[in-house]
Amino acid sequence: MIRHNHALKKLTWIDNRIPSDEQADLLIKSIIDNRAIKDIRLQNSFNQSDVNGCRALAALMTCGRPFDVLNFGGNGLSGIGEVAAALATNTQLEELWIHDNKLNDRDAELIAQALKQNTNLQRLDLDGNNITSAGFENIRTAIYDPSSLNAMESCNHTCWVDCVEENDPNYVGGNEDGMTPEQRRRRKLYELLSARHEEGSNARHLNTELGGGGIHYQ
Repeated sequence: MIRHNHALKKLTWIDNRIPSDEQADLLIKSIIDNRAIKDIRLQNSFNQSDVNGCRALAALMTCGRPFDVLNFGGNGLSGIGEVAAALATNTQLEELWIHDNKLNDRDAELIAQALKQNTNLQRLDLDGNNITSAGFENIRTAIYDPSSLNAMESCNHTCWVDCVEENDPNYVGGNEDGMTPEQRRRRKLYELLSARHEEGSNARHLNTELGGGGIHYQ
């Protein structure tokens, strides 16, 4: 039904328990085979059994197809190494919703590393997991690292990540929804240079970073 229904653009499968990995594999293969489906929402479907939701999500992310949305919220996901590895390959995915799962600080670290390699993902939803402020610090650094101009340039400017601000009230790094990557990059650069200006350290930092010795405040 799913495999051959090419009028189906969005698949919503919520609170419908998937009983086994074998059944999950069949569902995922049907979705992959139907190239019309671009928006997939499999929520609260893997969390009532031992079915490996991470494996199912990673299979979608590595199948070579572009997707607009993959929503795996409420599926009890943890140990997200396969998903993070897929994200690091710069898979053609615009939005990844993995809220209300069991992700922890180690998962956040893996996600942060993947974000540094990804320029396609535009939205990442992590609300309702077991990630502490330490985990979100890793993610914050992946999208806003004020340690140097080079570090800032190497950050992810494409993706908006929820929960960053609420876990770091002093965060000012351009993580606004609806911005273009270039707008985010400019905002982050502005915030970095403004903070340095406030502490009177712009000239010192720029001399070091640009390799010159002649930058002075007038």
